[in-house]
Amino acid sequence: FSNYAFFLPQIEIIINAQGKGFLYVNSLKHETKQVIKERLQSLRAELTPSLNEPKHQLQRIDMPNFSSWCDTIEKSLHTFEKTSLEKVVLARASYLTYSSTLYRFQLLKDLKAFSLNATLFAYAPSKEGTLIGVSPELFFKRTHHNITTEAVAGTCKKAKTKEENALVIEKLRQNEKEIKEFEYVSRFIKETLQELCLDVREKKTDSVKETATVFHLYKSFE
Repeated sequence: FSNYAFFLPQIEIIINAQGKGFLYVNSLKHETKQVIKERLQSLRAELTPSLNEPKHQLQRIDMPNFSSWCDTIEKSLHTFEKTSLEKVVLARASYLTYSSTLYRFQLLKDLKAFSLNATLFAYAPSKEGTLIGVSPELFFKRTHHNITTEAVAGTCKKAKTKEENALVIEKLRQNEKEIKEFEYVSRFIKETLQELCLDVREKKTDSVKETATVFHLYKSFE
């Protein structure tokens, strides 16, 4: 073979199909660990300004808009009165445009700072799109043949003091509307698990889950 040359990047960050990240450092034989460490610190210094660069919101579009959203709520309330419907889940999307690039994992890190007893997730099926979110629920956890999941429903806003929160929690436990919603969600999860599992156990009953801003009625299943 004739002489040839090829180039490797000094540092590579690769995320595999499972979403796991790997940091690769390509170095020369004579380079010490200290040299490599200084190189990584230099890269961090270069990236930090772009991550901390102020992001200005240029546009926001809500679908549906606020007026349509209110109409949908009114229609849902009327439907409850006339039918046997027990629960409805409404959702809307907000499309935001910013002045510069938003970094997906930096967004997730920022969300973590404001989250309490929550499940954070980031799913990046492509370079162009990422699904990022925070939920008070543990979707499910699988350990060998065991599955753990949660029923979280019924909500009330947190107060300012510990004493006031104790009253809020007590009112939540006695609120018929919130209890009805929670029982519906719990029954649905339990019946679904019974179709899939050999045995279903309720691990925690009549519990309250605290998040950063609200309290929820809570029960876990295994």
